[in-house]
Amino acid sequence: MICQLCQKHSSVGVWSDIGCKTIRLDKIKEHEHCSEHLASVNRESEQENADKCNQKLNRNSRSAIKDALKVIFYLVEHNLSLDLFSSLVDLNIELGSCNLNNLKLAKNAKYTSWDIVSELLKLLSDEVRENLFNEMRKSPTYSLMVDEVMDIISHKHLAFCARYIDPECNIKNAFICDPFIDDGCAETITDKIKEELQSAKLPLSKMSAFDSDGAAVLSGRKNGVWTKLKESNPSLITNHCKDHRLALPCRDSYKNVKVVKRLDNTLDNLNKYYKYSCNHTKSLENVQKALGEPVLKVKKAKHHRWLSHGQAVRAIVTSYRAIIIVLESNTISGDPVGKPFTNRVPTYGVRLVGTLLMDCSIDVIKMDKFTSTVRDPFLTELIDNIETRFVDTDSMDNLALLDTSMLEEVPETYAVSEIMELSSHFAIDDDILLNEWTSFCELIADKSSHDRTIMASLKFLSNSNLGLITLYPNMIQLLSTAVVLPLSTAELERVFSQVKLVKCDHRNRMKQDTLQNILHVKLNCDKQCFNKLCDKVLDNFFSTKDRKIKFYLG
Repeated sequence: MICQLCQKHSSVGVWSDIGCKTIRLDKIKEHEHCSEHLASVNRESEQENADKCNQKLNRNSRSAIKDALKVIFYLVEHNLSLDLFSSLVDLNIELGSCNLNNLKLAKNAKYTSWDIVSELLKLLSDEVRENLFNEMRKSPTYSLMVDEVMDIISHKHLAFCARYIDPECNIKNAFICDPFIDDGCAETITDKIKEELQSAKLPLSKMSAFDSDGAAVLSGRKNGVWTKLKESNPSLITNHCKDHRLALPCRDSYKNVKVVKRLDNTLDNLNKYYKYSCNHTKSLENVQKALGEPVLKVKKAKHHRWLSHGQAVRAIVTSYRAIIIVLESNTISGDPVGKPFTNRVPTYGVRLVGTLLMDCSIDVIKMDKFTSTVRDPFLTELIDNIETRFVDTDSMDNLALLDTSMLEEVPETYAVSEIMELSSHFAIDDDILLNEWTSFCELIADKSSHDRTIMASLKFLSNSNLGLITLYPNMIQLLSTAVVLPLSTAELERVFSQVKLVKCDHRNRMKQDTLQNILHVKLNCDKQCFNKLCDKVLDNFFSTKDRKIKFYLG
């Protein structure tokens, strides 16, 4: 017989080495009361107490750091400075937080310093980034959106956003990175794109589409970024953001129709007249109150914000009487800002219907000529400009035909020629793709229009329970490309907005690494994702080195 307790604690004797050969109760009791066995019992008890103590230490220390991580997440989520961490911890302690009180145990063991905040933020950002990249690597394909911007201290950034399919077959938009670049040359931007994709272990060959604002350095046919990326990925689909494309014909139409251009200039000058003078603004406010009108500001009409012209016109129409009274009461001929109005503002008794008529000084009698002289020329110019600029690539038009939801029934020869063009573009065997397409059309023929959208078709083929993934690999690739195709760079504009909120005047010395960590947490990590990754962050935090917080809590 062997005494496992004595053997575990390396006691010397028969019961721990070779074992007792006599199976007798008195021998067992004799060993039970011997000094070697009692010493082993004491060591076992001490070890159990130590384990319990360590478990308690781990629980207390993890709870304290977890609550600290929640405070950091709150600061990032609400665009607050990380310097407020210590103050916010003190506030929570005053309100009765027991866990956060464990962060301040001794002079040399305070876990509220900037180093701790920076380390926890980086660990959280790393987990968010790795979780994102793992999802993107599993996606059948992805698209990239890139744009450059200058921050508050005149450093040029290159923002990256991606569009991909997550494991649940849902479309997701995500922030990738926001690195510095030395200049805005096409070669520099291309090298940075390849560098960031290689760092994330995302193959360039897997990128199916690239979207930008259409700047010449990006969309240039000879030396633009689009051209350089296609050298490495010939099947890449490039797209000029439709929102930016829409702004350009609007801008051109305003310039080419003289009357509308005068309206645009008047809206701009009127905005400047009040924006850059507190006296003018106060005068307008006083008159609005005296007339019982709502106190409205004269808004700026911007070509890249498509609703701003309507808002500016409505504000002026609502405050028309007040504006006229203020302008007539002020001497604006010598005012460099107000001078443009001396020939624009209608005088005594002239009543106009709408701000456009007010700007053009058109009398009501001439209203019958408005349609022929203003409205129709402007709309004709706008339509021509839109048709000129909204010309998509053949590949985009062909991918759009994968959506059969608008058809009452799918013909047998539907979009065959377009499918052949796609096979050539993506280097897929013609016969194999055509067979898959024909079989796919037969498969969805009986489905409702709601179930024949591109997204619904992709989910149907990607359902592992149906066993269709191996039968339609090329169709899944085409459908995936169609759904991740970005039509707008709105995600990048949101990144720029966040950069302005985070790196503001009071935080203009923020390091770029810190900014990127904040952006990753703010844009890619909601509360559900935070709760999912929190334990991993804590494991990484305590595994990097021995933390004093464990010993002080003991």
